[in-house]
Amino acid sequence: MSPTPDPTHSPDQLDGAWKCALEYLPAECLTLCFPAIAAALDLSCPFTVLDAELHQPVDSAAPASNACHADRVWRCIASDGQPVILHLEVQCQRDEHFAERMYVYHALLFVKYRIPVISLAILGDDSAIWHPAQFGYGFGPSWLAMHFGTCKLRELEPQLAALLKASNSFALFIAAHLQTVRTKREPFARLAAKCRLTEILRGPGWSDAQRMQMLELLDRIMQLPSALDFHFRQNFTKEDFMYVSLWDRCKEDLRQELQRQAAEHLAKQLAEARARCLVEGREEGREEGREEGREEGREEGRKEGRRLMLIDLAEQRFGPLPEHVGRQLSAAGANEVQRLAQRICDAKSLQDLLG
Repeated sequence: MSPTPDPTHSPDQLDGAWKCALEYLPAECLTLCFPAIAAALDLSCPFTVLDAELHQPVDSAAPASNACHADRVWRCIASDGQPVILHLEVQCQRDEHFAERMYVYHALLFVKYRIPVISLAILGDDSAIWHPAQFGYGFGPSWLAMHFGTCKLRELEPQLAALLKASNSFALFIAAHLQTVRTKREPFARLAAKCRLTEILRGPGWSDAQRMQMLELLDRIMQLPSALDFHFRQNFTKEDFMYVSLWDRCKEDLRQELQRQAAEHLAKQLAEARARCLVEGREEGREEGREEGREEGREEGRKEGRRLMLIDLAEQRFGPLPEHVGRQLSAAGANEVQRLAQRICDAKSLQDLLG
């Protein structure tokens, strides 16, 4: 069975957010991810955006259009005044042909502009071992090797805490990327991470323009399901940074929403139980049977409504439940259901919830 698609974590989402970040913050990206390259360039000169559509050679049998698209291509000025082409590719998924693609881009850019080409790659995947940095081939005395600079985002993580305290814009964006990758199919965890990162912008060192820019980038990369996004925005506006803990507010709103849904579900259960009791009472023709049935229906409706809401919320947080967990929650008593409901928003895993 193929995994259920996650609408809050997709390649298009990450690609779009990264293209926007590189458009806004190219120099900041280089300074953090490729400091040696940043030192070799004159960052006071503007980066000139070049056409990222590159055309490969074709023969008469090939289609007329044989284009490939690089992520970002700029014309920059080196510290010695020499113009160079800077090509930056962002790869968020493991791809065994990525190094070859970097070589193709490099060759096409050199053929097109005839000046030195700097090829760089940001690796945003979650693999600890995939780290392509070169491409080559050869036969006999003829061989070719091409190396390109890489930055593995997960390897930057130890630096992020200090950089965030220093109000580093691109460090905040990288932190958001790492949290987005790690909270795949965990919307509650992503909501908590987004709240924490948003609150960093309350600190000193951020200008109003930086705050607005970073809020846009956080929205682009840390997308939430509509229900959780509603709670996030209900407690936060771009014009007002004077709020208490955003995550605490969102959790409280979610608890209140769950209580409301549980009350509605319980009312429906009670109505159905009451109807069943009345029918049974009429069939038996005994008043005491009706009273007993009503009371049993009320109590069973309350218990069943709470259990169903707990199971539904657990599935939203942690995905499809193992069969033994489903049986455990379905058979939970009133006290156990109440205990688990109080832990559900803060639990990081099923084991944490049931422990």
